[in-house]
Amino acid sequence: MRNQTVLISGASIAGPALAYWLDRYGFRVTVVEKAPALRPGGQAVDFKGRTQLTVLERMGVREEIFRRQTGRADLRFLDAAIDASDRPTGSTLWGKPEVANYLPAGISRYTTLHSWINQWSVDKTLGNALLWLPKVEAPVLVLGGSADSGSPPAIFGQLYDAVEIAQKKQIVLDGATHYFEGQPDKLLQACEAIAAW
Repeated sequence: MRNQTVLISGASIAGPALAYWLDRYGFRVTVVEKAPALRPGGQAVDFKGRTQLTVLERMGVREEIFRRQTGRADLRFLDAAIDASDRPTGSTLWGKPEVANYLPAGISRYTTLHSWINQWSVDKTLGNALLWLPKVEAPVLVLGGSADSGSPPAIFGQLYDAVEIAQKKQIVLDGATHYFEGQPDKLLQACEAIAAW
């Protein structure tokens, strides 16, 4: 190969990843970016698929990336425009996102990286409601609160829409939170709806 010089435009995720691989195979690579500087903050990136995890492993960065996990900082907790609902912005089920990320509790704190991937991998898990709900024949009730900061209400619609065969009903209780904490009236509404269904 005569010319082994490559110019890559864009320094977000794909550009530097491509530069890494090209450099590894002997190319001289330059990455350019039109932004004048790095953005403060950043965005959470999710690596769930088998292919993504394999690439991270081959690059030798998988364990480091998982050590730097964003924990519970789902962007929906920080930006009210994403899956808009009644939930408070800047708050999670576990408090402020910047605090929730470092809680000593939580499922990810009690498992190894490998058991976590085994349990929650999109490619491997059988616990995928969107995969199984179209095949469910028993009646399905999807019930949640409009102020739920654990399962944003947009998820309720996805679950409801996934039901294809069964009789189905969706109820979103106005103002109800994830555990109905301090909301005995909302909890009673939920229980009555379940009993009536």
